[in-house]
Amino acid sequence: MKNKHYCSDRSLYGATIKRKDMLPPTRIDIKYTKELFDGFDIHMDIPEFQTKNDLYNWRDRVIRRTFD
Repeated sequence: MKNKHYCSDRSLYGATIKRKDMLPPTRIDIKYTKELFDGFDIHMDIPEFQTKNDLYNWRDRVIRRTFD
């Protein structure tokens, strides 16, 4: 039986594990978002976000709204 490991922002043996989705978005994230939107024929400006998670959630909502 395999153990499942989940990433969290909790202390582990005194060290803090930082989640990558809580970091600010990089230029590569923005570039990928633009390419993804082009694939869905979405043309809009991408606002600034504080975390990658915020960008991913916004991107998901925009794409879903396009098909509703």
